[in-house]
Amino acid sequence: MTRFISRLLRPDDDLMGFSSGVESLDNWLHSQAQRAHKAGICAVTVWVESETSRFCGYYAIAPTHAQRIPDSLSRSLSGGFSTVPAYRIARLAVASQLQRKGIGKQLLLDAVKTVIHASENAGGRLIIIDLVNEEVAKWYDRLGFAASADGSQAPAPRYMTIADAKQSISGS
Repeated sequence: MTRFISRLLRPDDDLMGFSSGVESLDNWLHSQAQRAHKAGICAVTVWVESETSRFCGYYAIAPTHAQRIPDSLSRSLSGGFSTVPAYRIARLAVASQLQRKGIGKQLLLDAVKTVIHASENAGGRLIIIDLVNEEVAKWYDRLGFAASADGSQAPAPRYMTIADAKQSISGS
């Protein structure tokens, strides 16, 4: 039996018991996720434990674009275009009691597969990751994401081409 069920957020989901230990991620899930999902601002996917129905993680994906400002996106990331269609993984969190067990990587893989599927149907070149701190930035770096060089945010968002994500998934 699969331990987790990955599904879109439902209007009747009670998310108040979820805690990742990161206040900004938890507060957003508790107070904004339902509204943002319903309004089409992003799609929120939750991971629910199959046996207990406990919420174990979530991610939010939104379509976006990136501007190729000099020194921000490399030519390889932008494909030489000045505006690059992308998908933003704006939030990704795992319940605190499940952290450091490889579940975050599985959750990210689920999110990346969702982005790949969307790009095959609607286009897109990049995956952009928003980060909450430098520790998380280092984790994404180890997974092959590249830092933006524009320096306007700390930590800088991370990027990966959808083509590289496809190749990475097919090679694993």
